[in-house]
Amino acid sequence: EEAIKNIQETIQRFPQDPATRRRLATLLANRSLDEDWELVAQLLSPSERSNSPEDIRLQVMLLSQKNDLANLQKAQALLERVVELPGVRTDEDQFQLASLYIRSAKLLEQTPGRELDVLQTRDAAGRMLKTVASGPSPKPEYIYTYADYLIRQKRFFDAVEESQKLDAIAPETFPAILLRARISKIEGNQPAAKK
Repeated sequence: EEAIKNIQETIQRFPQDPATRRRLATLLANRSLDEDWELVAQLLSPSERSNSPEDIRLQVMLLSQKNDLANLQKAQALLERVVELPGVRTDEDQFQLASLYIRSAKLLEQTPGRELDVLQTRDAAGRMLKTVASGPSPKPEYIYTYADYLIRQKRFFDAVEESQKLDAIAPETFPAILLRARISKIEGNQPAAKK
């Protein structure tokens, strides 16, 4: 409470300071009162004080922590705006957006009558994952997550291709080892899966 009060006083004196705004938004989100979330949105929503991709990324992260469909979809909409901006978007933005789509699809699965939404959301995740996994220098986590997506979609041969790609660029990383074990288990090669 005292930290929030001190930062609010600092914002009164220095309203243009983005680091102070972000710090206050994070503290309020962690306190998680309904009125705090309204203030978080005001602090980080595009305005004359706040119009940076960093503000949007922070708002996405904070909203996604709430782990309910409405807030995940708000986070998706915000991050979609960043991803649409060439020169601003990063592979990490695209990866995070794919992760939000996957989480939303899982929540949508629990709602009767939303089958089409589940398919569209899952397909959007797959497209985004393919983009980051196929980039010029993808992180092993990106390739692993795309391969995991392919396995869950019963696209085993495509997942094997991703596993081979991951083995070629980062064979000793945890994602590569885990993916090899999963592929081996699916293939029925139990000894290789345990290595």
